[in-house]
Amino acid sequence: METGLYKIIGQRLRELREQKQFTQGDLSVRVNLTRASVANIELGKQKIQIDTLYRFAEVLESTPHEILPKIGELSLNGDYGVESLIDKRKYSEDQIEWVKRIIIKGKINEGEK
Repeated sequence: METGLYKIIGQRLRELREQKQFTQGDLSVRVNLTRASVANIELGKQKIQIDTLYRFAEVLESTPHEILPKIGELSLNGDYGVESLIDKRKYSEDQIEWVKRIIIKGKINEGEK
């Protein structure tokens, strides 16, 4: 299940937790999860629900926007790509390719800044 999206979220949560000098146990109590769940989220091995993301953001004095990766941060290759985030049963290959082209264009535009 380890996708680039969840790895980036986990890395950001760990950085914020360490800045606050919280242990995983401290954070788990504050967000009402087990320590193992916090560890797995930080490793990108467990999906995080949107309400849980908001709890993390509040406890860590951050925002969901700061925790979530920007589109250009996700690679288009392998398990770290857009394809792993899209339910292919719902979209045609043309639609998936269109999304990938938009993301690539966004990466190019960011590089021009």
